[in-house]
Amino acid sequence: MSERNLRNELERSCRIAVLTHVHPDGDALGSATALVLGLRSLGKEVSFFTERPVEETYRFFTAESQLIETMLPDIYDWMIALDCGAPDRLGAAESAFLAHPHTLVVDHHHTNTGYAHTNIIDGDSASTAEMVFDLLNEWQIPITPEMATALYVGVVTDTGRFAYSATTEKTHQVAGALLRLGADSNEIHHRLYEVTTLASLQAKAEVIKTLRFFCNDRLAVGFLPRSVAQTIDVGDAELDGMSNMLRNLQGVEVGAFLREREDGAYKVSLRSERIVDVSAIAASFMGGGHARAAGYTSNATLEETIEALQKAVASTL
Repeated sequence: MSERNLRNELERSCRIAVLTHVHPDGDALGSATALVLGLRSLGKEVSFFTERPVEETYRFFTAESQLIETMLPDIYDWMIALDCGAPDRLGAAESAFLAHPHTLVVDHHHTNTGYAHTNIIDGDSASTAEMVFDLLNEWQIPITPEMATALYVGVVTDTGRFAYSATTEKTHQVAGALLRLGADSNEIHHRLYEVTTLASLQAKAEVIKTLRFFCNDRLAVGFLPRSVAQTIDVGDAELDGMSNMLRNLQGVEVGAFLREREDGAYKVSLRSERIVDVSAIAASFMGGGHARAAGYTSNATLEETIEALQKAVASTL
């Protein structure tokens, strides 16, 4: 289905559900917020669902969301998933999404296999927000300052403030257009990167205490136990930069941040400098992502998880 025909299909719809992945980041929330506001401007009844309340870090730009408790897919004409590389990343909404006859995925993860009925996937795009920007323009939906702010957050966070290798000339062109449309880059950078919390600082200190090096110091691994995370009451958004912090250590090629989840599994976030394709490593553990930023979940013990990761990284160096 062409993007223009898709717009016509959505135009004929009344109720639309917008979803994104569990533990949504700036790109997921920015893309979803802009699309929700854009579709509402067409007079559609649009519901935005998240598994947990949006964290404080991102509340300054996000559309109001509803928690996923019981999804009733029959009441929606379309269900749209944004920035979600695999159906299991939809969490509690997975079964409802897969059962629905009219689904759309918009995503920039090159590992996405296309699990919706209509899929718009561009692994060369620096962010899903960049893709939503194109869609809104293709559909001739005016981008308001609120929508521009949300999309700019998506672009700036998923490109590491325009530092990641996926950043292209088009990325900067989109960012410039969003600034002209009303995004306030100074305020966005202040909220995202200058304002911090005591919990974030405490978490960094705890992760540094656990720091271990492997592969001739090319792999740096840090860990945050669940008990510590609960004690300092740190949120996912406050932990977003941990793997970057480890990757940025002098001489390190891969930074790996392991966080123990409530169910005892480990969420592994990977970042690489120039050589290692961490998306391939993540895929080998049933995860996904991008060449320089990826992740997966391990149900093994901490030491088993680190040992397996060490072997995978060593094979690429």
